[in-house]
Amino acid sequence: MKYALVLVNIKGLGVKTFSYLIPDEMREIIQIGQAVLVPFGRQGLINAFVVGFSDYLPEEFKAKKINKILDETPLFSLKYLKLLEWVANYYCTDFVTVLNAALPMKLIEKNAKVEQSVSLLKEDGEGLTKRQKEILALLKERGKSSLIEFEEIAKTTRATMKKLAEAGFVKFETEYIYRNPLSIFKDVEVEPLFELAGEQITAYEGIKSKMRSPNPILLHGVTASGKTEVYFKLIKDVIDSGKNVLFLAPEIALASQLTKRLARKFGIRDVAIWHSSISDGEKYDVWQRLFKNEIKILAGARSAVFAPLQNIGLIIIDEEHESAYKQTNPAPRYDARVVARRLAQFHQAPLLLGSATPDISTYYYATNNNNLFEMRKRFNNSPLAKPQVINMQE
Repeated sequence: MKYALVLVNIKGLGVKTFSYLIPDEMREIIQIGQAVLVPFGRQGLINAFVVGFSDYLPEEFKAKKINKILDETPLFSLKYLKLLEWVANYYCTDFVTVLNAALPMKLIEKNAKVEQSVSLLKEDGEGLTKRQKEILALLKERGKSSLIEFEEIAKTTRATMKKLAEAGFVKFETEYIYRNPLSIFKDVEVEPLFELAGEQITAYEGIKSKMRSPNPILLHGVTASGKTEVYFKLIKDVIDSGKNVLFLAPEIALASQLTKRLARKFGIRDVAIWHSSISDGEKYDVWQRLFKNEIKILAGARSAVFAPLQNIGLIIIDEEHESAYKQTNPAPRYDARVVARRLAQFHQAPLLLGSATPDISTYYYATNNNNLFEMRKRFNNSPLAKPQVINMQE
């Protein structure tokens, strides 16, 4: 491959690609989905994304060289790019506008966090002082550690550690550190799932029988009927089968509550959150882990529908009737439920919608497709909260 086909980050160009010469030193590492820096006329150096390769260019054209690969880890796949192209066409929006909404360029601008680690190579040898032997014994006990943290625990200095490294007793390495917004739950013990009962079992088994349906499935359950526990049982089945789950909630606050419950049931290693209020650094790290297929359950608000979750086996949209799933400003203006349906088709995965008060069109289509499952009773027949009329003039 001699040339890279790139999409440049300039509005008004649609999905037109431009050819750039791949420098020799980049040929072994350049991949589809990588962000690169390229010269573009009077614009100077601009951001672009690699979307293909070719070995041929007409003789009358002289391709400029790619200046730099901004991030060696690809940021998307061709399947993901096709989804964004569909969104741009469906909502009559410029492709770059959709791309920037899904993949803000600030994600790749110095958001990677690196840290030095230290590991033991050998613990015995000549010339070691008693203190150095104590440090090596502690490192053997702890295993590979953050260099800064180990120096604090061992009450030693960088100079001492460097001497041990130069003598071949320890090894320093530079590693990427993944920031996780769910690290606040790291000490929370994972709880078993609740056993389903009554209407929950009927709904769960019915939905399981429809997992190959090309049409959305509706779970219509009254408030406190236990829909979330049905979701969790379905999620466990999907991740046990080796696939991943996207779980959308209409608002950031609800997405955060949902993620906390998911972390308690499935652990923080397999769960991630995605919405506009997590930091750029955390979002960058979640993005990297999503692309590497290291996350099994992604929860979030409407923008999470654009996150590059791999190998999707189920998409759940809770409170599907909420208008918050529609983005009206800024562009691109889209409905996350519509995009999720297309995403489900791309992955041949079921789309499960849940609500106590479903949208009338959702209810109509689910009824006509025989994809409606209802839970009419509150869990354990718990009574409704008693309403009181209060005269505010008093």
